Amino acid sequence: MTIDGMFSQRLSTLMNNLPGFVYRCRAADPHPAGGLGLRQRMDALERGMILEALEATRWHRGRAADLLQLNYKTLQRKMKAHGIK
Repeated sequence: MTIDGMFSQRLSTLMNNLPGFVYRCRAADPHPAGGLGLRQRMDALERGMILEALEATRWHRGRAADLLQLNYKTLQRKMKAHGIK
């Protein structure tokens, strides 16, 4: 299996499990699942996806950007925002 195929398969698995993850959070709970709100969860998901793409491409940022379907500059900006060097 190619790197693109492995990454796509892992991303698909993550996205298929996301609804269950979301439904487990109760609307009445202001700090669901240990105090992480939507913004923190989305940031963690984005950071994890970036790191996974970088690892899958042996830290080749151009190929990682292609895997994530991002512009190279957008990936650089997101890496900086998440403290990924």
